[in-house]
Amino acid sequence: MVEKFVMNVERKRKMKRDELTRRRLKVEYNSRGFLGFSVNHKTENSDNSVSADDIRKAIIKRLADLTDEDLIQCVELDDTVEIGLAYCRGV
Repeated sequence: MVEKFVMNVERKRKMKRDELTRRRLKVEYNSRGFLGFSVNHKTENSDNSVSADDIRKAIIKRLADLTDEDLIQCVELDDTVEIGLAYCRGV
């Protein structure tokens, strides 16, 4: 019973310490998203016929064709991390 109480106290201290760290660091968040796009090319081997500029143009065209709602839905943000806290902990 005493061990359980001590563990709860330690957990609360850690939670409080993490919250103080978040406030001090003004933690920001980062989420990974996916943007599906395609690039047209003239040969079967894309390495030979697709330039970085072709890829940029395809990405910009994909973004330009989407409404705000479509963009948010299409990108599917996930894997959110706390940037400041992760950095502080060396993650």
